[in-house]
Amino acid sequence: MIGAANEDRTLWTEFHSNVVTLGPESEQMLHDLFTKNEAEEVDFLSRDKVRLVAPSGPTETQATVAVRRGQQFFRQSVLTASTFAAASVA
Repeated sequence: MIGAANEDRTLWTEFHSNVVTLGPESEQMLHDLFTKNEAEEVDFLSRDKVRLVAPSGPTETQATVAVRRGQQFFRQSVLTASTFAAASVA
């Protein structure tokens, strides 16, 4: 993520460490930006074109997700260390 702000990296890391929960939530929020009708899906044709379509076929699927063990411990350690380092400088 060249050129990304620290806040962007933090948000990216948080999203990917909680993708099982935040993924469906973000999909619902994106849907709700365009319609509250649960019978319609949002279909992105390109960056500037969106269409609403009725879903076809099953609306649920099984997914296997690889989860990095210990990631939360590592993240918290880095955040704690940076907070401690910032407090030491002040």
